[in-house]
Amino acid sequence: MDSPDILANKKKLFSELYKKAAIKAVDDFPTFARIMASIIIPEKFMWGNHLQKIAETLQLVEEGKISRLLLELPPGASKSSMTVLFEAWCLGRNPAWEMLCISHSTQLATKWGRFVRDIVSSNEFKQIFPKFKGLREDVQAAGYFYLQDTGGMYVAAGVGTNIAGERANLGIIDDALSEQTAISEHETKKVLDWYGPGFKTRLLPEARIIQIQTRWSLGDLAGFVLNLEKTNPEAD
Repeated sequence: MDSPDILANKKKLFSELYKKAAIKAVDDFPTFARIMASIIIPEKFMWGNHLQKIAETLQLVEEGKISRLLLELPPGASKSSMTVLFEAWCLGRNPAWEMLCISHSTQLATKWGRFVRDIVSSNEFKQIFPKFKGLREDVQAAGYFYLQDTGGMYVAAGVGTNIAGERANLGIIDDALSEQTAISEHETKKVLDWYGPGFKTRLLPEARIIQIQTRWSLGDLAGFVLNLEKTNPEAD
């Protein structure tokens, strides 16, 4: 058993290492993700090479080096968890950003929004971003909240829902189609018809777009934008 002095030294060492990691996390999304993952992943969290690559690539989006990102991953790859962590990190670094986050249902999108709200309200987040002023008391629903004093906001919505009036510096679509709806031509058409006149018209100039999904069909939204690129490299 460790002596009280050894335990005190271990605690002090951990505290100093944590402070250094928190400072690094301000500018380094992979570090932020590793620190904050336990908030949304209560079970034992394991960092992997694919998560490091995803995190590094997402950071390039925030930095403006990538404006259009398509990520295709299998189920259980922690893609949504990484997206949620990224959304929170972006709000910490860009509190004036307006963010629009879409999933195949409003219920699921709101679930992810609740995680983002929990992260930015946590003590750990405030240690990393001490100047972050938090959420406005009058607008802080799980899927719709404003940031205090900065003009930033977060909107979660389901594909096909009315998002008129919303604007976004960052638009994220996380699984536009579920495993069940991906095989439906009718549901797929609804998504594709909504993407241009619905989602894309809500984006501010120089906005970033991230599509992240599991591919269940070649005719899905990822297939749609990839086919556009073949005929017109400037399409998206």
